[in-house]
Amino acid sequence: MMKNIENIDFSEIGICNRFIETTDNLQSLYTEYKRDIHLAMAIGVSKQTLSNIKNRNRGLSLRVLSLMKQKFPEINTNYIIAGEGEILLSENKELIQKESEIQELQDENIRLKAHLYEMIMNKNEDKK
Repeated sequence: MMKNIENIDFSEIGICNRFIETTDNLQSLYTEYKRDIHLAMAIGVSKQTLSNIKNRNRGLSLRVLSLMKQKFPEINTNYIIAGEGEILLSENKELIQKESEIQELQDENIRLKAHLYEMIMNKNEDKK
């Protein structure tokens, strides 16, 4: 059962740990957010704010949690706050995994095109 938001201590170690676990999960799912700076920008906070929370120099704030939920509606804030349920809402898990697979394939396609271009250019230079 969800706690009353006014009575939540967002600096509680369990909440911070679950927030970190959630950010790690997002970073493993989305290749474009693997670096903290990219995740922080997506959420709408500074890298320093995210780092402070992850390094436990600062507690999680309702503002940061709300911003993260807006950007990533698939996260389960009930998990972060109360430790109940899964990290991600189950109806979104499969879609997220598919999107991540598509992104990885697109990245591989770009790498292969660059490699093919390089091979063609080297072949053309060999002909000269």
